[in-house]
Amino acid sequence: NEGGMSSFDLGRGCPFQCTFCIHNFTRKDAEGLGTYIRRRSVDHVLRELREAVATRPKLRTIAFSDDIFAPARPW
Repeated sequence: NEGGMSSFDLGRGCPFQCTFCIHNFTRKDAEGLGTYIRRRSVDHVLRELREAVATRPKLRTIAFSDDIFAPARPW
């Protein structure tokens, strides 16, 4: 997006098994394919954020996408 907003994915997957959530179904399809929950490193996300701010003068809004953003306190 060249405008004033950018979205950043911080990770994917979820450790919970809520019956109403898509992850309850996709986890089963992903069995045996590696780690289901993946999280980008803090350094990598910060580097991407700094680059976006430095190269996009119209950037005013940053949105984060993460299935389990709140419970990931150590991250």
